[in-house]
Amino acid sequence: MPEQTIDSGELVQLLESGCVILTPNHRTAVQVHETYGQFRRVEQKPRIAPSPAIYPIDIWLKQRFLELFEQDSTIEPLSILDSYQELSFWKKVIRDSAVKNPLLNLQNAAPRVMEAYRLSLQWQIPLDEFKPFQSSRQDQLDDCTAFLEWVKLYRQRCKLMGLTSFAEQLQQLLRKLTKTQSNLPDKIIALGFAEPPPLYQSLFRQLQEQCQLEFRQWQQYKPTLRKFSIANTTEEIRASAQWSRQILEDNPQARIGIVCNELQEHVPTLKRLFRDSYETAESLRQAWFIQSESGICQDIPALKQLAYLLKFNLRELSTLDACCLLRCSILLASEEESSGRAAMEFYLRNRAESIVRSADLRFFLGQNDMPWSSPLLHQALLDCEKLNRQQQKYQKLTDWVELFEQQFERLVWPINTSGPNIELLRTYCSEAFRQLKLLDFILGTVSITEALSQFEEALLNLSNREYRQESPVQILYAKDADGLQFTHVWFMGLSDTQWPPIQHSNPFIPFPLKRKYFLPNSFPQLSYQNALNSLQGIRDNTRKEVVFSFPRSSEFGDQSPSAVFLEFGQDIDIITIANNHSRPLLQKQSIQIYREAQKQSALESYTELNALTLHPEETLHGGVTLIQDQAECPFRAFALHRLKSKELPAITYGIPAKDLGSMLHRVLEKLWQRLQNSTNLQHLTADQQNSIINESVSTGLSYLSKKHPRLMRPRYVELEHKRLYKLMDRWLAIEKQRAPFSVISHEFGVNWQHAGLTLKFRIDRIDQSEHGYVLVDYKSGTNNLVTWIDERPSAPQLLLYNDALFQEGKYQPVNALLFAQVNIGSLEYRGISSTADTYPKTSLREQKKYSPDITWRELQDTWKESLQNMANEFLAGYCAVQPKDRTSCQYCHLDAFCRIQEKLEGETEKYELSHD
Repeated sequence: MPEQTIDSGELVQLLESGCVILTPNHRTAVQVHETYGQFRRVEQKPRIAPSPAIYPIDIWLKQRFLELFEQDSTIEPLSILDSYQELSFWKKVIRDSAVKNPLLNLQNAAPRVMEAYRLSLQWQIPLDEFKPFQSSRQDQLDDCTAFLEWVKLYRQRCKLMGLTSFAEQLQQLLRKLTKTQSNLPDKIIALGFAEPPPLYQSLFRQLQEQCQLEFRQWQQYKPTLRKFSIANTTEEIRASAQWSRQILEDNPQARIGIVCNELQEHVPTLKRLFRDSYETAESLRQAWFIQSESGICQDIPALKQLAYLLKFNLRELSTLDACCLLRCSILLASEEESSGRAAMEFYLRNRAESIVRSADLRFFLGQNDMPWSSPLLHQALLDCEKLNRQQQKYQKLTDWVELFEQQFERLVWPINTSGPNIELLRTYCSEAFRQLKLLDFILGTVSITEALSQFEEALLNLSNREYRQESPVQILYAKDADGLQFTHVWFMGLSDTQWPPIQHSNPFIPFPLKRKYFLPNSFPQLSYQNALNSLQGIRDNTRKEVVFSFPRSSEFGDQSPSAVFLEFGQDIDIITIANNHSRPLLQKQSIQIYREAQKQSALESYTELNALTLHPEETLHGGVTLIQDQAECPFRAFALHRLKSKELPAITYGIPAKDLGSMLHRVLEKLWQRLQNSTNLQHLTADQQNSIINESVSTGLSYLSKKHPRLMRPRYVELEHKRLYKLMDRWLAIEKQRAPFSVISHEFGVNWQHAGLTLKFRIDRIDQSEHGYVLVDYKSGTNNLVTWIDERPSAPQLLLYNDALFQEGKYQPVNALLFAQVNIGSLEYRGISSTADTYPKTSLREQKKYSPDITWRELQDTWKESLQNMANEFLAGYCAVQPKDRTSCQYCHLDAFCRIQEKLEGETEKYELSHD
């Protein structure tokens, strides 16, 4: 193609003479329109004039095809698929043909197959040339074979349904294109075309035979070129923002391009740093615009919630989905019923079921006497369910859209709800519904599950295709900057790992074919040349100044300048930006209040006492964990037991550990109800022992089956029965090592009191031995147990049980405190006793860390004093962030609340400064 340039004056003359301007994309067409409009304003031409003939080439070709269709009766009437329809059609074709060989990821495969088919048409690759690359094995479905099979089915269905794609339409247009039939103009200017695909080259050759066709590029400029090396991408973005702002302040008429080839990855950083740079200048706050073409859902997260809310139509939801639905900010009366819905989520998580039925969820929300009652949502869901029941199992998307619209009127935007955000959601939701209706003739009748999936895809497909080229600062990809004119350009990210950009090759086109037909990026040299041409084109289309920069480091390590970067000279200026751009992570209103307080000298000094006295009306409830939390960290006890700062329980898949522990308690309780004492245990025959163990295990599994009916299937019950039988058989061998005893109580309730504080407990088991009573606490885990002389006891339950029984005068004297470690990896009794015959290595005298003179009563008094000290601290309101040791914070969820890490870092910093 001849390389001729065109300036603004010549462009205007050509347009006014009736010439047609064709551009490769919409952005270039918009800029040509702006150039023409600017000329008319400068020349003071009449404000009203016929629209100039400026078209993106694809739009112009569609117009020519419609004219041909009206004039030529031999042209077959076909429906032209838009991009979204074409992709949906490919998905259906692949899904239907993949019955024998289903794909793991249809969502990603279909776009690549569609892309491969378009490339084969645009680069005019005959499908017969794919056949030599098929596998010779009949049982092996390779990419090439699958692609040909899908294309064959795609074409068959298109012919049957009267459908075609734009690339196929263009092929038909080439066969029919004549000057008389297509009303071609006398002269056409193709502006800004670099290397069009062969299909378009064929079109241009045919146009040259029918009319006068010229290829032009914008007038080339010789701007000042500067090259920078900057520490990292963040500083690179900050420097470009400050640079562009300074230019606009000096010259408001400037048109600036910020080119970032990894735009989508850095959009949040770009928004933050450009907003920070521009917000202090009132006239420039809206001066920049990011042309990322990102999905609308990324800019408006509430849109995703629309598709999410319709999951209420499913019979079953995962518990995680149900919790997310309850949190949706756009859901009906989300503020009025926020506490009830939070309680509902907490309840669902505590149920520890991976699945929740929609009917159950509606029932729970309608329980008026429960804390999770949400009557408005309950009624809305009932209305939605009634609407759903009126639908057929399979119906067209248009019918499903009608249902969804009616449900949204009840769930999202009732009549009394209004506002700009709701109206924006309505607009985009209507657009997604419109796209769904266009798929009726492609998909036919579908289930509600498929309709929900299609709606979600339609929302994700909504792209932010605004261009707003009136904004003086355009932040865009390199491919979007090709062919556009600017006064200033900053092209960032020109390191060796970023430019030329990494291109992922289409797997459905064999590599030899890519090279034979010179598809984009089929050769390293071709990729390099395209990257170089892109930089040269941007430079030549910029009038005053071009900045090329690269970051010296990234999260993956040090980086060097790209070889393409070095094509423009070896001189590189190194920019070092001082790290003085930190900002407080506070809301603007908080910052403003702080600044006003500083101006008014209204700051006050406050000495923190690390104590918040209990209010007289404050009610306290708790058990072992209150003393345990106070011992581990006073702030933890304050947050959990006074502020009620509970962590949302994690949603587990499978039977949760706490239910397995409860089941084990029931097995052991049933076991000793049958055995009663160690004498009976010692005299059991093998058959008797097997019978008792099997009966006890069945009792525990029955409890689990009632609580988790979905999980407790026959095969799982069988395996769990074998595991528990083996565990109990081994545990009875441990019980036989103890001195004679009788089990006299299970789950015994007792209260512990001190200074008005009452704590309630249940003791797992109480045994009676020759020397007194033995308190037993079952442990199914492998956690570390109590240190028996400790000012802040970490596992105080047995100590509390002992003192509570002493206060009530029951089961005295207590002779031993034992943890029964019932775990397949650790089967033993661990604890302490006053005599040597209770259980091996548990007697006070066998534990060397105690003074030989200490008595059992003195040890019990020590425990009592420690417990009372913890209770006194809590009652005094002592709430300092003071963990007992580093392990105290290991499984605590309050770190963001107490900010313990900041305290530890501060202590480390003080230590380092003191040793400098």
